Amino acid sequence: MCNKSDRTMMFIAGYDQAKRDHKIKLLIHNIYSRRDSNGNVYWLAQLTSTASGKTGLVHSVSDSNASMNARNAGLEWGEFTCTEAQLPIREFNRLQKQAIEGIWSDDQVADYIRTLLLEETE
Repeated sequence: MCNKSDRTMMFIAGYDQAKRDHKIKLLIHNIYSRRDSNGNVYWLAQLTSTASGKTGLVHSVSDSNASMNARNAGLEWGEFTCTEAQLPIREFNRLQKQAIEGIWSDDQVADYIRTLLLEETE
């Protein structure tokens, strides 16, 4: 049986190996609003290709939705990374105006991710 520090070292070693084996291709920054007066929370996902540096802001349903769409776009675990941040509702609403129109469904977000990744090879 491993003690806690041994397990931590094994995790770090596994993470380092994953970083060497898989190049991170996509950064996903999930942005969510504080609850509005009705208790609703809204989500956006900022998607950035690491190779081209191109960024797009799309509507999202939740934090797990963006990572699921990355998987649907053909990325493996370890080829993308996720972060998240909370904004006050008014700041979120201003940012939401910059989101790409017409990309709402999971399939559309996955297609957009594929487009971002294809642009890096051209």
